[in-house]
Amino acid sequence: MSVDDVITRYIIENYGNLVLNESPEFDESAQVWISMLTSDYPIVIDEGIDDRRFHFLKARPLGYVVFSEDLKVIEEMSTSDEKVADNLTRYLDMWRSYAERLVVSASARNLANLVDVSNAFNPIYEIISYVLDNRTISKDDFLNDSRKKAKSPQYFELLREIEILRKENSHYTSGNLLASIIESAKNDFNTIINSVYAEILQKRYPYIRHVISTSSLNRVIKVENIVYYPEFYARGPVKRDRKTLVREFSLEYNDILTEPTLSGYLRKLESIGVIKRKGDLYSGVDSIRRKMFDLQKEYNPPDETWNIPAPV
Repeated sequence: MSVDDVITRYIIENYGNLVLNESPEFDESAQVWISMLTSDYPIVIDEGIDDRRFHFLKARPLGYVVFSEDLKVIEEMSTSDEKVADNLTRYLDMWRSYAERLVVSASARNLANLVDVSNAFNPIYEIISYVLDNRTISKDDFLNDSRKKAKSPQYFELLREIEILRKENSHYTSGNLLASIIESAKNDFNTIINSVYAEILQKRYPYIRHVISTSSLNRVIKVENIVYYPEFYARGPVKRDRKTLVREFSLEYNDILTEPTLSGYLRKLESIGVIKRKGDLYSGVDSIRRKMFDLQKEYNPPDETWNIPAPV
């Protein structure tokens, strides 16, 4: 058998049918054959049994297999099947998180009106309210509240980074962005605070997902992403019922969501114009999808940063 045949047969027998390999190359310095492991992973675009399409996400590299000159596998230099599976999971997670970031940024102005957002951002509400009333605020003003003490540095740093606040010695005052928001809102507090929330969601969502947001906020954003995730690949609306969305939520996030709970989150998202419903079917909104696609020009996709170094 040829080198290609030997290595391809080994891949099929040891890595399963989702893992592919590229043509092996011979490394003269190490005197070994090296083949990159890849996958064309199917993303299901499911609108019912009679309308099911697939988008294939190219994941590469997932690892490498290395063979000696006489075509014996060198296991200590090759990526194990468990590690390949782990790498594929991480790669898919990166794409899901990427789509999630796009949809949150695209719908930030809408999401800012959710109770889940205002509950998660309550300390930020208090900081902005205090600054508007007193012109300055100090981290020490939070130290007597044990619930906020641990995270207060993160809140202040977040607001400083996006120029909502400006640091002056040991205190913080209005930053350039907050001053601009106040002027545009004509001092209407509800408009000001919603604009601040929208700026945070749009500019720092990955940070708040890991540091600040609550389980309720995480859940509602995950539900939004489940609606838009296949549309991100289909480049258009994908209409699905609640049972399909529950199943896809479980598959994508490895988490259980009951249909009544999902129904509540869908109603919230529909009420702020983030998704739409026709009968029993839900889909995204054209304007938000267009914003998602526009934002792709600004955010580097995972395949531009993903890399697994070759063994030699």
